[in-house]
Amino acid sequence: MARSRITARRRPLPLIGVLATFVGGCAVAPHSGAPAMTSGVESTAFGTLANGQSAHLFTMRNAHGIEVQLTNYGGIITSLKTPDRAGHS
Repeated sequence: MARSRITARRRPLPLIGVLATFVGGCAVAPHSGAPAMTSGVESTAFGTLANGQSAHLFTMRNAHGIEVQLTNYGGIITSLKTPDRAGHS
C-alpha cells in the first residue's frame, strides 16, 4: 500500500498580524530632540527556497522608532531595534 506524503504549509500571516499589532501599539513618550519617524511595512526579496519559492524579508516600523524584520519563511525574526531612553536609534 502506498503512503501519501503530506507536507505542512507555513502560514506566517497570523504571526505578521500579531507583530504588526505589537509594533504599532507600542507607546513611548515623545522626545523633543528625537527625529520624526515614519511608520509602515516594507517587503524585499530574501532568497529562493530549494523548491523554487521565494522568501521575503518584511521590515515593520512604527512612529516611535521601533523596527522589526522577519521572514515569511517560518516567521523568523531576524532583527529587532528599539530606541534608547533618549530616543536615539
